[in-house]
Amino acid sequence: VVNSTLYITDNSAHLSAYTLNGDLSRRDTVGIYRPTTGTFYLKNTNATGFAETTIAFNPAAANGYPVVGDWTGSGFDTPGAADHTFVLGIANDLPMAGRWTATAAHDGAGIFRPSNGIIYLKNELTTGFADVSMVLGLPGDLPIAGDWNGDGVDSPGVLRTSNITFYLSNQTSSGSAFGDYTALLGVPGDVPIAGDWNGKGHDGIGGFRPSSALIYLKNDLSSGFGNNYLVLGNPNDIPIAGHWSVASVGASIANVIMPSNSATSAPVSSMAAPISTLSAPSSYDG
Repeated sequence: VVNSTLYITDNSAHLSAYTLNGDLSRRDTVGIYRPTTGTFYLKNTNATGFAETTIAFNPAAANGYPVVGDWTGSGFDTPGAADHTFVLGIANDLPMAGRWTATAAHDGAGIFRPSNGIIYLKNELTTGFADVSMVLGLPGDLPIAGDWNGDGVDSPGVLRTSNITFYLSNQTSSGSAFGDYTALLGVPGDVPIAGDWNGKGHDGIGGFRPSSALIYLKNDLSSGFGNNYLVLGNPNDIPIAGHWSVASVGASIANVIMPSNSATSAPVSSMAAPISTLSAPSSYDG
């Protein structure tokens, strides 16, 4: 997202199913976005090592905030880039993506407004008013989205930076929402991430530790320790996750140019403030 505009790539021509351990898998794997260069690094496995795919955008468009989704209903996720563009939200809003209704053929977009904790969800990838406006979270929270209960529909959640607690809701309708799941995970300063890490049909949670580039993944939605750990990227990268294709997911979108704008640093700078003002570490270390 750059200056409240979402830039989304459609790379479906290069997507193909792949096999893990002899079975088709729907498990998600991680990646990172480097805001200083506008580059995505995607992993095909949740293990420490070099990224298999690099997507380099125009460095002049760096300092946007990443968003990932299945924009075409192909069954594979691709990062935010430049094929579909539309306006949603205002400066400093943080983006999210998900399949917000059971009848949707592809993921829609959404934004979380850090100033007041309001989430806006839109089913179609077009400029216009949100279909859903819901209150979940507090100012300073960080947003995530996932299919928490395996019903095939994504819904929002937040990580509360003041107490490193995830609040995850199954609701995708307007009004006040409550956390159907709560989990204490990580330490202050971590950035949230969500995905189906073990192919069980529902998403788990996790986090990225900017100080060490440690990623930890938890298969369920309970407090405790991560089920898997890996190191990827550099401090201050931003974590992403999705169901990537082993086929060259970045082949047709390398060096895509996003518009350069002096306001592009706003979404990233708005995320830095909560991280720098967090409380003492918790006993739950990712």
